[in-house]
Amino acid sequence: RSSDLVAEEVIALFAGELNPVAPKAQKKVPVPDGLDLDAWINEPPSDSESEDEKPKTIFHEEEHKHTKHTRPEMGEEELAKRRAARKEEQANNPFYIKTSPSPQKAYQDAAGVDHIPVVQIDLSVPLKVPGLPMSDQYVKLEEERRHKQKQEKDKKKKKLNKEIGRA
Repeated sequence: RSSDLVAEEVIALFAGELNPVAPKAQKKVPVPDGLDLDAWINEPPSDSESEDEKPKTIFHEEEHKHTKHTRPEMGEEELAKRRAARKEEQANNPFYIKTSPSPQKAYQDAAGVDHIPVVQIDLSVPLKVPGLPMSDQYVKLEEERRHKQKQEKDKKKKKLNKEIGRA
């Protein structure tokens, strides 16, 4: 069959490796003798088209392009029903990205921290994590560290003052 032969010929074109061509390579290819690149292959289309050759509109009539589309008037009740149906559909649609109020607005609308329930936890056994001081010990250790830092700072100041006084 001829289609099989054509397919085999096309496949044979791409059988070898295709290497990239340099961008300026087109200029280096000589134009074959007898080939006029400016000559028309077919007759150019005529400037005057007859009415039979005019392109036909595909989608709408030309007359309808400039007409203004008006929607029928709906009552408040109909609008409310449509709005409720749309919101219901959006709520049930897992792919609909719902808008969330801005964090600033949510913060302003919040009732404050008074509505948060606070429960005192009475632990008969203190919580102890091996290798770490307990919370009350941690506070004492932090105070001791700060006190040592202050003492070292004071020593450095005194030492500097003595050296300045000698100079």
